[in-house]
Amino acid sequence: MKAERSSLRDQEMHNFDAQWYLNNYKDVELSGMDPYQHYQKIGKLIGRHPMPPNKIVTNKAQIVKSAAKPASIANKAICGDFNLKAGGSSELYGWLAEIGDCAPREALISIDGKQYKVLADVKREDLARNKINNGQHGFRWRLPAEFVDGKPHQLELIDAKTGQLLKQVTTSWMYNRKFTCFDEFLAESMLNPMIYAPYREEDKRCFAMMENIRRLLVDYTQKNNLDTLVSVIMPVYNREDTITAAISSVLAQTYPYFELIIVDDGSMDGTINIVEEIVDERVRLIRGPGRSGVSEARNIGLRAAKGELIAYLDSDNTWKPEYLSAMVAALHKSPNAHAAYSGQYLYRGTHPEPFAIRFASFNKGLLENRNYIDLNCFMHNKQVFKKTGMFDTKLKRFVDWDLILKISSEFTIVSVPVLLSNYFYERAENAITNDHSLNGFIDIVREQHNTREFIKGRALLRYGQCEPVKHRLPKPKLEHHVTIIIPNYESLDDIQDCLSSIRNYYDSKQVDIIVVDNASAETVRTYLRELAVKEFDITYIENDFNAGFTYAVNQGIKAAKTGSDIVLLNNDALLTRTALVAMQQQAYQDLNIGLVVPRQVLFANTKTITTHVPFANPDIDCDVNLSQHHKNIIRVPWLHDGEQVELNFAPFFCVYMRREIVDKIGGLDAEFGRHYRSDRIMCDYLRHLLGMTILYTSQAVVYHKLQKATDGMRKSTKKSVEFELMFKKNQWSTDDISRLGFSMASWDI
Repeated sequence: MKAERSSLRDQEMHNFDAQWYLNNYKDVELSGMDPYQHYQKIGKLIGRHPMPPNKIVTNKAQIVKSAAKPASIANKAICGDFNLKAGGSSELYGWLAEIGDCAPREALISIDGKQYKVLADVKREDLARNKINNGQHGFRWRLPAEFVDGKPHQLELIDAKTGQLLKQVTTSWMYNRKFTCFDEFLAESMLNPMIYAPYREEDKRCFAMMENIRRLLVDYTQKNNLDTLVSVIMPVYNREDTITAAISSVLAQTYPYFELIIVDDGSMDGTINIVEEIVDERVRLIRGPGRSGVSEARNIGLRAAKGELIAYLDSDNTWKPEYLSAMVAALHKSPNAHAAYSGQYLYRGTHPEPFAIRFASFNKGLLENRNYIDLNCFMHNKQVFKKTGMFDTKLKRFVDWDLILKISSEFTIVSVPVLLSNYFYERAENAITNDHSLNGFIDIVREQHNTREFIKGRALLRYGQCEPVKHRLPKPKLEHHVTIIIPNYESLDDIQDCLSSIRNYYDSKQVDIIVVDNASAETVRTYLRELAVKEFDITYIENDFNAGFTYAVNQGIKAAKTGSDIVLLNNDALLTRTALVAMQQQAYQDLNIGLVVPRQVLFANTKTITTHVPFANPDIDCDVNLSQHHKNIIRVPWLHDGEQVELNFAPFFCVYMRREIVDKIGGLDAEFGRHYRSDRIMCDYLRHLLGMTILYTSQAVVYHKLQKATDGMRKSTKKSVEFELMFKKNQWSTDDISRLGFSMASWDI
């Protein structure tokens, strides 16, 4: 027995390379332990290798055999890596290739010692550009659920044929969502529509609720004998491999009142023959003039459509049998809506299981930043085209986003939480989702939409645009007088732009402006005291010390006219034309509304965009008042039009309050919230003590440049003590407490 143990120990020692172990696991040296002891006590338990995997042997015969071959010498032509920032939260991307050999290779992915075989055969443009053969060496692999736990795991990439270790890294994976119930799911979906597999129990309970909604809607259609004709538009070009499944999914619909219009865009394969063999009077084939593009093909179908409702299905995607029935019911239950969309299952290629589910309760701000509504799960009234026009044939990409944005500018859209649409990536070789050369069209879509929204009064001119001369934009009219209170510190350019954005649209008969300055530099104070008072007709209050946000707000409230509603506004805010009118209308629609907030749009490339909205494209302007960081969305209707959202909190960047509410509360709590926290206190006071609601409206848009003065104070040695006290501790000095008659709470330490 002793000899056996000695033999095993000798074999393990032979299979241990101390220097290799130290080089590959940097934490070993930091631990201070002998490398071999570390491996025996720790490394072995978490699946680490004692030496390169292809060198490990189990007996002396193998040692001799191995020594006779140059297997231990790394083949430099074999290379690969992981792309840990690509894909979803639970998908692993990477590549493996032997330079000079275009054949796909088999990889071994090892996680904590458990090995899984993956074939690296996915075409990747970046690999081809970098001369990794023809680029067909990528892989995507769905992680087992056991590893998606937020804990560190040892990840290794091994060439299966040679055993060569190509990459080692310690990493972790976490689910990209935190909801636990359907309410939270609807709220979180507004900021992050993607739910990647594997699915948690919390996900499945929400999906099950969506199945119940499906049943309810289908029953509604049957009980109400709904029979509105739906025209299904299907453009097609060389899709003989996929069109049968697409058409079959339409013909299998439980809702019988539809026509399927297939528009061929010049197919040269067997697509036409497949369609012509279908014997069903509901199916019509229209041969287009040739290769005119998907937008014109859809427009041809739309011009021929007889239905009151329009649905779209591409020839490489499919529907569940109850899709039309559920969507017709959702629109019937939402009489103010002209369009609706559902959730989708997302597939890759021919894989039988979805890699993700996509659904978002409607969020206009996010839609303007990044599209999350696919045309294959979108239905609308045919009448929308009278205002929006049809598909833009000048666009080669983002035509669906462009159309949906146009409809959202003019009409109400509702989200329908059902999963009845199947979207396939990479199923068809000529799919536009595979063509990354067309991304420049995103700028065209954004600019066109921004012009439309500017005319509506919900956007600033961006991208070097000029004001549309053919549109005479009326000045907005308020029903109730408003006082805008702006606390200010430094930021001369910001306060000038802010004041200008107000007076562009509102004179002093409708809006008073009170600026309270917190001991800015003399140049700023001189400007406000002498120039701004005349140019912008402001009331100016000057403090000889930096009192912070809350105290300055209360000074402004005290100076405001009796009966005037109050708007609190950051000095780096820019109002759009109809923002105040939209907030005022919401504030007076229900006297139980305590305060109203607009969209808070951060400019492109602001570093905090994805902190608030994880799904957002940070390179495009984005609304962040609906925020995952603040976790502030509390009630979303299951059929949601995106117009209003109830919140539990909104930062006081821009808020509208009716005057009687301000008078009832008596201002903000400056005693226990000198610079921040007072907005939280006010929101909780309104909701819990007065039983009122906090309402977000998507119809009001205010841009936020983000504070520069705070960063300046943070970097200033002279003001570091003041910064520490006000911005970090959020406290008053002992002298200020005594002078203002405040107290220091025992918990404020």
